[in-house]
Formats: sequence, structure tokens, C-alpha cells
Amino acid sequence: MGAPGNILQSAFINLRRLIPDELHPAFDGKALWKVSLGTKNGSEAALLFLQANAVLQQRFAEAEARIKARGNP
Repeated sequence: MGAPGNILQSAFINLRRLIPDELHPAFDGKALWKVSLGTKNGSEAALLFLQANAVLQQRFAEAEARIKARGNP
């Protein structure tokens, strides 16, 4: 599933997820989804990560459903 992470200690923690190849068109051709969780606090980020990841998983599911139904994103 992944975990929240940041590269620099001074930076906000981000959700970073690879977008499946077949879903790139539904995400403007992007291969990586990155969104700031808006916090530097690790324990707060863990909860925000779960929420943001659930929203992203739903977007993946909706894009897959559109592709199956119409053959395009």
C-alpha cells in the first residue's frame, strides 16, 4: 500500500503513488501522483495518508470502470 514519507526533515510529508500504466490517460498522462499531506508531524501524517490514499484508490477504481465501460478514460 505504501506509507507517508518525506525526503527532507524540514519538508511537508507527501503521498506519492505510481499510477498504473493503463490509467495514465485518466490522470493527464502522469505516471506519479504526489500530494502534500500538509503536515510535518509523522503521527498526523499517518492518518492523513490513509484518508488521501483511500480517495486516490477510489479515483483509480472510477477510472478503471470508465475504461471498461467505454474503452477510454
